[in-house]
Amino acid sequence: MGDRSDDLYVVLAVAQEAGRLAGDLPSAPLVSALCAEAGALARLGRLDEAVVTLRKAETAFERMPASTSFDPHWAKREEGLWFDKSLIYTLANDVKHAMEAQDTVLGGRGPDDTLTTTGVRLHAAALHVRTDPKAGMEEAARIIDAIPLQQRRTRYLTTARMVLDLAPENARSLSVAKDLRELTEGA
Repeated sequence: MGDRSDDLYVVLAVAQEAGRLAGDLPSAPLVSALCAEAGALARLGRLDEAVVTLRKAETAFERMPASTSFDPHWAKREEGLWFDKSLIYTLANDVKHAMEAQDTVLGGRGPDDTLTTTGVRLHAAALHVRTDPKAGMEEAARIIDAIPLQQRRTRYLTTARMVLDLAPENARSLSVAKDLRELTEGA
C-alpha cells in the first residue's frame, strides 16, 4: 500500500482544479472546493496554508448572494463549513476557533445527524489529547466503542486515529492508546 499522503496530494490537486473551475465569484462550489483544499493541506501538515485557504472559504461563504439562503440545502452547506472549520482548526491547534466551530455544530445539530456530531466529537477529543492525552484518547475510544460494529465508518475510524496521531509521543504507550489503536485498526 502506498503512502497515504499520495492520496492527499491527489485530493489537493482535484480540489484546486475544482476551485479554478468554480471561478472567483462566491458560490457553493467555490466554498466546497476551498474547504476540500484546506482539509487536504491540513492533513498534509501544511497548517498555515490550510488556515489561509479556510479563511478564503469563509469569506466566499459570507459573500455568497443573499438569495442563496433560500436554497433548501443552504443549512447543510453552512453546517459543512462549520464541520470543516472544526477539523482544520483542530489540526492547526487553534483551540479558540476549533472550540467555536465544535460548539456551533454540536449546539445546532439534531440528534439524528450522527455522522456530523460523531465527527465533531472526535475532533474535540483530538483537540483535548494535546493537553490531556489520556482523557482525549479515552473519549475517542468511548465514542468509537459506542458505535455498533456494522456502523463504524472509515471516516469515524480515521478521525479517531487522528487522536492517536496528535497525542504526545510519550502518551502513545498508554494502555488507552493501545485500546484506541485496536478500535481503529485498518483506518
